[in-house]
Amino acid sequence: SVFASPIGAVHGKEEPSDSQLITLALNTLGTFDFRGHNLIDLIRETVVDFVDDDAAGVRKEAAMTCCKLLVPPGETAPTRGRLASVVGEVLEKLLITAISDPE
Repeated sequence: SVFASPIGAVHGKEEPSDSQLITLALNTLGTFDFRGHNLIDLIRETVVDFVDDDAAGVRKEAAMTCCKLLVPPGETAPTRGRLASVVGEVLEKLLITAISDPE
């Protein structure tokens, strides 16, 4: 079928690769306004894992999405307790990646 999936091939064009779909999903997640919602566990359990992806574009988008969602602009980062510990874990992962990633 010409319309193989909602994002699929149209008029003979190739379907997007997994990396392109993941990059799009991460970018889209980062565009929503989640102010007032705690997404720290989602970031730690899902988004930050893509920082280790084989594709440089996915790694970059994962890092950008983590930065956008971890502590949204205008909100204060937690400084004590479990949430502060999780924020620290995510930031540590981002720093390690930023220093060691050649791309």
